[in-house]
Amino acid sequence: MKRYALVSVVVAAAIAGFWLSGAEGPRARSRGASGTELPYGTSNPSALAQTVSARPASTESQQSMAELPASLRGTEVDGWLTLVDGRFVPDRHAIRLFKYFLSTYGEVDLPRIEEMVREEALRQVPADQVAAVMGLFDRYLRLRERAAALAPGSATSSYLDDLKRLQRELFGADATKIFGWGNKLVEHAIGRREVIANAALNEAERAQRLRALDAELPAELRSVRRQMARHQEVAQVVTQMRGDGLSETDVFDYRADEFGEDAAHRLATLDAERAEWRRRLDVYRAARDSVLASGLGPVDEAQVIERLRREHFDKREVLRVQSLDAAAEHANR
Repeated sequence: MKRYALVSVVVAAAIAGFWLSGAEGPRARSRGASGTELPYGTSNPSALAQTVSARPASTESQQSMAELPASLRGTEVDGWLTLVDGRFVPDRHAIRLFKYFLSTYGEVDLPRIEEMVREEALRQVPADQVAAVMGLFDRYLRLRERAAALAPGSATSSYLDDLKRLQRELFGADATKIFGWGNKLVEHAIGRREVIANAALNEAERAQRLRALDAELPAELRSVRRQMARHQEVAQVVTQMRGDGLSETDVFDYRADEFGEDAAHRLATLDAERAEWRRRLDVYRAARDSVLASGLGPVDEAQVIERLRREHFDKREVLRVQSLDAAAEHANR
């Protein structure tokens, strides 16, 4: 197989969707060493240990194999629910746990995912704290839905400002604690993109500014950024391989070399899911465009298009398509 070297890329768009899409590498499943990490900004681990009880799922607390969707069987729950003096505290580790279960959407429906989150909450926190966990889960779902209309691929300062506004609106004083870590990565990615796009800089000046930006990140975030950059670099190489006509077997072998066979299988499954989504979206858009060109009145046109959405997508996908259509309409004005 032709060997492709990794290339340097800008990781803005990938990081911009970090907390919303679950892009933490090839569908990470286990906590690994992160099980001992502290919330971003914590500077006194010994003091924190006196009041915080982080309760990651143990082997004994795992759901039975028969109850889990196939994609989660044999894995550990990613993320955990943190307790302070017996009360649930929203943080980014809870969001990781939500994304672990949300990664099964399409394999199972949303009510089943909510059920799995509730079951895991009952294992990790006292019964009187489960409602608080589920409340946070509901707000996170609303954030994902509303953020879909912000066009995260733009990765601009305006996008980040809008995203932070949504976070504050839905999570109040907890927003910074929950999303500050991810927002810092987005801000850094936007800064890098602006430096790279600055035509007034020569190569030496550009390299110096990029090094300065990297140095501003805490060590933990520098490590995460390097990991994310690697995943984005691999994705770009895969795009190049396909453009050169290499087979999916070649793509699988390359990914397996970089990430291991388990991750390569997961990425291949994700590719298939995305291809199926694009196929259905293309079919819907062709039908929608025919309706738009048919000369129907505004009310009838809206009703027919809404019916098309319900025919091609499930309830939550309809919300996503509505956001995509709204963004496209705005861009065409």
